[in-house]
Amino acid sequence: PTRRSSDLVEVAGNHYFNSATLKELLNVHAADTLDHHGAYSQALVSADISALQAVYQNNGFSKVKVTPETSTPETSVADKGPAEAQPAKSALREPFEGSKIAPLTVTYRIDEGQQTTVGTVQIEGTGQVDTAKLTVLLNTAPGQLLSPRNLAGDRDTLVTNYLSRGFERP
Repeated sequence: PTRRSSDLVEVAGNHYFNSATLKELLNVHAADTLDHHGAYSQALVSADISALQAVYQNNGFSKVKVTPETSTPETSVADKGPAEAQPAKSALREPFEGSKIAPLTVTYRIDEGQQTTVGTVQIEGTGQVDTAKLTVLLNTAPGQLLSPRNLAGDRDTLVTNYLSRGFERP
């Protein structure tokens, strides 16, 4: 049986963040002296995609796309004839009798898209509460990067403020 060992994990297409910063967010990692096999699974790849998308979205890239690509010696020589399509013996490691570990390269391709900034901030429907008193409570401000995390925090702040004034939860 052949197991997969992640030998190389890369991030490509990134401009706003450097690769080292983005790699710190990843669960998939290459084999090293402490972890001889690395870490790879579809669940870890899905978590990595979510983490990369979140960091970009919270920095104004609302339409970021992250596409994972994997390759092995088998796929990198797939264009050759059947006799040559087998990975070289040196490409497979045999840590235990009868098992082989095929090295795997994982690349996260990032299409950042356009960065969005906040144009204006308006609070509507305040009725009985002075809008100016609510606006100073917000983290979101004109010219700032659009961030879903900041918007959620602002929503929670406004709800808490209304509840503390005796209004009922909507």
